[in-house]
Amino acid sequence: GAPVLHDYCPSNVSVNRKIKYGDVEKGFSESDYIREDTFQVHGVSHAYLEPCSALAQVDLDGRITLWTSTQVPYIVQCLLASTLGMRENDIRVIKPYTGGGFGGKMELRTWEFCAALMARLTGRPVKFTLNREEEFLAGRRRHPMKIHSKVGFKKDGTLVAKDLRIQLDGGAYNAMGPTATFLCGNFGAMLYRYPNYRFHGEHVYTNKPPASAMRGFGAPQSLYASEIQMNIAAEELGIDPVDIRLKNAQVTGDEIPDVATISSCGFIDTIKTVAEMSGWKEKR
Repeated sequence: GAPVLHDYCPSNVSVNRKIKYGDVEKGFSESDYIREDTFQVHGVSHAYLEPCSALAQVDLDGRITLWTSTQVPYIVQCLLASTLGMRENDIRVIKPYTGGGFGGKMELRTWEFCAALMARLTGRPVKFTLNREEEFLAGRRRHPMKIHSKVGFKKDGTLVAKDLRIQLDGGAYNAMGPTATFLCGNFGAMLYRYPNYRFHGEHVYTNKPPASAMRGFGAPQSLYASEIQMNIAAEELGIDPVDIRLKNAQVTGDEIPDVATISSCGFIDTIKTVAEMSGWKEKR
């Protein structure tokens, strides 16, 4: 098997997340059409214009001021205090205007910690600035995933059941992977009504840079698989791709048990508007 990256995690699976409601097996037994597919999605760099940079300075009383390109100054302050064994009040984090983040600057990163620690040890200001190559090597990225999705439909295109299994390539550390793992299952149950739904997500340690938050945070990967399967099902069932979506689309007030209630949803209106503006029916 794969080498164990951390002694406390011999399976290399750092997080398991599960969502289940309805009777999935019964749903599949009542389905007229079932499709089962596996998808691979790759990692993506945020490629923000401003590379990450951090400058730390210690005053005569030992208090640290950190200037850093971040989206979450208060989280950086809290985590930096914890790792350095200091009071939060003795650490000030200043966030200048940030040249892009998109989720890639939402946690304490190694260069922030190293700048603060080295400034503390030397008594001198310390600055780290990553170049673009270093961003690709050490910066965060969208999670690569292996997605296995099994979906059951009635002949008229009505969704009956969905069984979704996802393995996330998290890199060597968790970062915000546990949240991403849950959100994959959360978004996997969204857009369409699945009366019976089961999700199992595994966040896996690999010998790569950590993956973390990025725009949509679990949604693009999950919904990519959902939309591909909807298109294939529509074609094989002989149903217009727009019609099969309108039949199954979620509406305001729909509930995903123990996960979320849809408080506002313009999905059906959006589909209809796009179909009308694009001349979909005429082009079909």
